[in-house]
Amino acid sequence: MTPESRAALVKEGYSKRDAEVKQQRERSPRPSWMVTEKPEWGDAEDVHFLHNTGYSVRDVLLKADPAYFVFTREAYFDGRFGDNTPGAGQGRQFFGRATELGLKEGVTFSVSWVDQNGDPQPESSGSHLPGEVFFQPSHPIIQPTWQFGKRPDSARDAFVLVNGAPGFVGRGITVSADPEFFTFTKKKELGDLIGAGKLDFYGRVSDLGATLGFDFTITYVDVNGKKRTEQVPSTQ
Repeated sequence: MTPESRAALVKEGYSKRDAEVKQQRERSPRPSWMVTEKPEWGDAEDVHFLHNTGYSVRDVLLKADPAYFVFTREAYFDGRFGDNTPGAGQGRQFFGRATELGLKEGVTFSVSWVDQNGDPQPESSGSHLPGEVFFQPSHPIIQPTWQFGKRPDSARDAFVLVNGAPGFVGRGITVSADPEFFTFTKKKELGDLIGAGKLDFYGRVSDLGATLGFDFTITYVDVNGKKRTEQVPSTQ
């Protein structure tokens, strides 16, 4: 064997070993990322959580395109993040708000960390490691301000459901009541209401209902597709 051939074999051996080491490091126990929110915490719509339900890592940094999500403080999680126990996980808070574009199209966060080998990950955008997590934020919920009343300019069985809250979105609104107190003479399905406005419906209050009073039940689907049911006192 010539010196040149021997040198080529040695070089090939080192290359193979480098590739093996790289593969081993890429197979370091992986995290598993998920983003959730708490959109109904009153004034705390900016509270979100990054969860790791995979293996623990450390020194995690979360980023996003500001066209889609604006952080109100840096989302850097110093130290260990996660739990190596099977079935366990950890969530930590971060703060910010999705933009209109983020609400419409969703937000793709990028996640970087230091793995259990001490290597920064993901090494590159071409890595197979879970360096991105998609999140579809909820739209802020605008609570309606429901009121019932009779229509003074119409027949005695004509009623109106009024919402005074701008920005409200309710789809497939239906109204119901105990038939001992109120009998519908026409449709209970009132349709959609976007923003402040009113919807008409028709029925008659019984003598018992007029004496004791009663509640209407309103059911609708909110802006995030969640079904909601609310009790509202009748007004006579």
